Amino acid sequence: MMFMGAGVCLGQDKNIRISVDVLNNRTNDKNNDWLSVGLVDDIIRNLSRIKGLKLVETKQLKEAGSDPFINFSGLIDENTAVKNGKMSGVRYLILGSFRIDGQVLAVNYRMIDVETEKVLFDDEVKGASSSVLEIEEKAGKGIMSTLNTLIPALRVDKKLFNRAYSESAHYNYTMGLTCAVKSDLAAGMECFQKVISEVPDSGDAYLGQGDIYLRNGNTLMALEKLNKALSIYFDKGDEYFINWTYYKIAEAYFLKGDYDNASKSYLKALDYKVYGDSRLSSVYSRLSEIARKKAEPGNAVKYAKEAVKESKLRADKYMEVSTLADLAGLYRDLGKLAQAKEMFSEAFKIAREINYPDIDALYKLSIEQH
Repeated sequence: MMFMGAGVCLGQDKNIRISVDVLNNRTNDKNNDWLSVGLVDDIIRNLSRIKGLKLVETKQLKEAGSDPFINFSGLIDENTAVKNGKMSGVRYLILGSFRIDGQVLAVNYRMIDVETEKVLFDDEVKGASSSVLEIEEKAGKGIMSTLNTLIPALRVDKKLFNRAYSESAHYNYTMGLTCAVKSDLAAGMECFQKVISEVPDSGDAYLGQGDIYLRNGNTLMALEKLNKALSIYFDKGDEYFINWTYYKIAEAYFLKGDYDNASKSYLKALDYKVYGDSRLSSVYSRLSEIARKKAEPGNAVKYAKEAVKESKLRADKYMEVSTLADLAGLYRDLGKLAQAKEMFSEAFKIAREINYPDIDALYKLSIEQH
């Protein structure tokens, strides 16, 4: 195991942004893809409950499944991950890979300081291929110890590392997420149901099922499952997942065309903007879109401005481009061309700096503004 680095002062902003990537599968066997998620799931859960940390998604990954942190994208170049982490305002990035040699599972976990690009934690943990949770717990405690050394003010206690499930339930849950990522929704639904059979109060499994129904456009069943998950999370006092479930419920209402209930649910999500929340810009953007659909230009602009503000606070350059462009479009539609051009110019400047992938669309918008 390697550890290096200096302490970090929390300063005025007490939220340290951290992102956990899925692990690269180096076994050349897609049947092992579930381990990409399964070997980080409990690490993510434990980090999400540490006050002072803010878990952030990096933009080089596609959103996946029902879990707010987990993404799945196959092999990721570390340099690209660090670069995009910077664009998303991330301070620490956890990533790694795994391989299987016979019956031995070998997992490499790395934590990188995105600002300095120094490796702060580098450990290879080995164990039986059936002991996924033991391997993850050992690495998780090492990561938490590293964070405690770097940022003493967080007061991280590695002894509090908790497992969410048994080995079998953990396997089925992470398989459900992986199947959802691969759009094998029927298999994902079956896996989540197996979790519920073993753990009836698994809000995560109901959340996963709700997300699958949402992907299928079945908003009625999605709302039933999501509200069940919400009830469980309230019983457990799990504020992060209350926030996330309200967000999903709002998405279901939005897809259904019930904009009043969608707005109420998005606002409920804002009531639970806990330390792990990284979706405030998205929530405000959606509220702005709803206000536009309801012909409420004042609210549309108000929420669009909040979306820009949040993206700036998070130093998320990708979202900043998107929210500035949205605000520019609103100003254009209201005939406020000077403001529209100002917002677009700012968006285009940032887009060129970060090689924004949809820069052609921004260019078309610039033509419209003129």
